[in-house]
Amino acid sequence: MYDAPRPDRAQAYQLNPLRVRRASLKVLFVLVTGGVLLAVIAALSGAGLGGTITQVALEAAWWIMLARCLRSEEEELDPSRPWWQATYRPTASFAITAYFGFGIGFATINFMPLAAYLPADDVLGFAIRQIVYLALGLFYLHSAVRLKIRELRRRADGTGR
Repeated sequence: MYDAPRPDRAQAYQLNPLRVRRASLKVLFVLVTGGVLLAVIAALSGAGLGGTITQVALEAAWWIMLARCLRSEEEELDPSRPWWQATYRPTASFAITAYFGFGIGFATINFMPLAAYLPADDVLGFAIRQIVYLALGLFYLHSAVRLKIRELRRRADGTGR
């Protein structure tokens, strides 16, 4: 039978996700985790298509981890964000969307003249990377639009931010 949790006992195990609010700790967190990520990516360079797929998966996981771990100083720590919320403010999500958009555009412009001279694995790896970056950019854009709609509704209701 199912035993209901007893209020007089603390839980034996509780998962508390890492959440960072202070700006200096955010910078340190991004630098440390990004540095580890870059070291792993550098170790995987030249590993062929499998290495490229692993690199892209690690980069995507890093961006998702940042969306889950970094919080605004005004934001509560305890409740989890909705699945769609990547940042606290729509401006931040729009900025990250622009980062991905410009990255995709510049990479495509620089890669296309060379694509005919490269092996098929390199072209496929590039396409996979661009598709994942597009998905991440759309995730941040979706977050920005929903946050902006929520902000506008709150202003219209008079509830403030």
